[in-house]
Amino acid sequence: MKDVTIFIGYESFLDDVPAGHSFFPANGGCRIFNYSSEDDAINECRELSKVMSLKHNVFLTGFSGGKIVISHRNHHNINRRVFMHEICNALSQFNGRFLTGCDLNTSVGDMKLLSGISQKVQPERGFVLAATELKCDPEEATAFGVVAAVQELSEFIEPNFELFTVLFLGIGKVGSHVATILDRMPKFQVLVANIHPGRACSVVPHAIDLSWTDWTTHILVPCACSNIIDEHVARRITCRGICGSSNIPIADEVAMKVIQRRNILFVHEAISSAGAVIEDSIEYYKPKLFLETHPCYVYSFIASLVGTKTREFLQKLVEEPDLNSHNAVKHETCITSTHIPVGGRFLDWISEYTKTYDVAIMGAGMAGTACAYNLSKDGYAGSIVLLDQVTVSDQHGSSHGVTLKLERWHDGWCGWF
Repeated sequence: MKDVTIFIGYESFLDDVPAGHSFFPANGGCRIFNYSSEDDAINECRELSKVMSLKHNVFLTGFSGGKIVISHRNHHNINRRVFMHEICNALSQFNGRFLTGCDLNTSVGDMKLLSGISQKVQPERGFVLAATELKCDPEEATAFGVVAAVQELSEFIEPNFELFTVLFLGIGKVGSHVATILDRMPKFQVLVANIHPGRACSVVPHAIDLSWTDWTTHILVPCACSNIIDEHVARRITCRGICGSSNIPIADEVAMKVIQRRNILFVHEAISSAGAVIEDSIEYYKPKLFLETHPCYVYSFIASLVGTKTREFLQKLVEEPDLNSHNAVKHETCITSTHIPVGGRFLDWISEYTKTYDVAIMGAGMAGTACAYNLSKDGYAGSIVLLDQVTVSDQHGSSHGVTLKLERWHDGWCGWF
């Protein structure tokens, strides 16, 4: 195609493929952007491939890192089917050793097109993951990991603190999911700085102008383009923690050193935003289970893994103050021949951490706890679980303290006062 240049990056931390593995296929998204030069596109492809390699390495996904970067002046005005044919031709050179998905300016619809085209070249699987079956959304998978990382980061910043302010930079596919989930939690107040304020307001009601570096917040969540926090921004921002949601939010080592000197905890994006690659590992190594399992199990699995890894990572940073996040993440566990890819462990996790109940009561306020209590008191023989987004009798609930809601019935009229 005219005015289109495709770059494919492949990165692995392994010098030699471990015994028992013929190869680790590369895995990374396909993005389109109007780069100012070919060198910029190549550098972005190289750096993003390294980050993807870190993600796969940290969570033992069974993949190497990869990225497809496409330079095009106007991605809105192209023939998508012809475009996907060009990408398929480029990927066919890898003989099935590169598996991609949607990324910046590409959609699930694009990947469905690419999947259909590539299966004619590679009938068994094609060149696409997380597109042919839409029960699990890769953006939601990433979002649940970021949410878990933010929750762990908040505990390290101030255990048992009642209200954390979280500022989002950008509100794209992943950012909108994360902001919406956190905004429903009483523990977090969500603010959003976005190029288009109207779009931010459609996600959460607390949109701010673009002078976000002047705001004081507990946690900063960069969801925008790469390299948004350079040395100048790192010196100016006022926050206690940063949780990476986009790839390469910290521009360089200079900015990273400023963040470290200012004692700002940074959860590296290779940990916090790895949800989609964990989902890909399940789809690749347990395809039948992936197709049959409800997405909530996949998202819970991701949240559990990312939350645990975030906690371990932050503990390491606290114990070794001279170690910055960029260096710390490079020392995380590396794949060896004795490790089962994380997707291959999904069924064991389901068996160990999930339970089946006869009755599930949603909401642990007055009505929910009374219902559970009376069922048990009246001799109900089945199993009962009482669920709530916070703790039982939490002060932010509708049955507690100043937020107590009293219902009054009079002449058929119902109101709150």
